[in-house]
Amino acid sequence: MKTRFLAIAVASTAALGTFVLSAPAHAGGLEATSGAIGVTVTVPEVLYLRTVDTISAPISIFEITGFQSTGSRTDRDGVADGSNGVNLTSPFVQQGSQNFNFNKVIPNVFAVWSNNSTADASGNGISITVQPTANQTNLSLTNAAGTTVTNAATLNGVQASFGGQNNFSSVIKAVTPGLVTPAFGDIQLNVQLNQSANQGAGTYTGAAIDIIAASL
Repeated sequence: MKTRFLAIAVASTAALGTFVLSAPAHAGGLEATSGAIGVTVTVPEVLYLRTVDTISAPISIFEITGFQSTGSRTDRDGVADGSNGVNLTSPFVQQGSQNFNFNKVIPNVFAVWSNNSTADASGNGISITVQPTANQTNLSLTNAAGTTVTNAATLNGVQASFGGQNNFSSVIKAVTPGLVTPAFGDIQLNVQLNQSANQGAGTYTGAAIDIIAASL
């Protein structure tokens, strides 16, 4: 029996060895190529407007007076002889017909980035529109004593110009700037100090403007 078992085992091992050695080799060197497959990439249009948070428009002493560089000054004009006296005509150039009306240019108020791929007949791809905010054109004066005077000044209008070009208008246009270097610009405010408030010294607040960027 023992001899018979060993013979069977040897025969089985020999058969297995024959099977492994006679297995076919793995087939190689095959490939399949699709040919050119088209690729489409869609880039969305981007329009980004950045503005300052607040515009501060200081009016200089020279703009008020036309000649002074400091806050106080004296002169002598007139003869007091019983019939005549000191000259009562205001020395300030804004008095009268100009009515203390000022155009104040404030640089670098807005910047626009855009990748608009269309343009108008002039090659411009973006526009900026500026306007006083509805119902926010009156300015109230807060003087040094803390007293508030309403309607002390009026924001009559606002215009814009790109990049120091000094070509101000309520609507301006420019070539599409791309998404790296923006088109930027300045604002010009037209402000009138009201006679009823005596053109008082202090801070005038309450007006606002809208800046609207658009692609063409």
